Amino acid sequence: MSNPIPFVIAGSLFFLLLIATWLWVGPNYGVYQQRLSGEAELAKAEYSRRTAVVEAQARLDAASKLAEAEVMRAQGVAKANQIIGESLKVMRLIYAISGSINWIQPRARLFTYQPRQGCPF
Repeated sequence: MSNPIPFVIAGSLFFLLLIATWLWVGPNYGVYQQRLSGEAELAKAEYSRRTAVVEAQARLDAASKLAEAEVMRAQGVAKANQIIGESLKVMRLIYAISGSINWIQPRARLFTYQPRQGCPF
């Protein structure tokens, strides 16, 4: 039979090495895990900030385009009012020259009401 003492010593050294490794890796792994967690939270906060900035920029662009469209609409209304004003100037001139607008005949009515006996309509 062979001597069991070298196997016992080798096994004991292996377990001591295993325990020493566990004692060294345990705290370091906790620090490493916390560092990764902090980096993940920082990346998430940075992404949220970038998203908020992009959304705010999109709202700003939309508001400026809406304001530009409103300005264009107001310019169109002003132009239409100017055309109407010019046509009213012509009508005032005609009225001032002729003294009245009697010569402009209103259109005759196309339908006239004629009551009939016995029919309520």
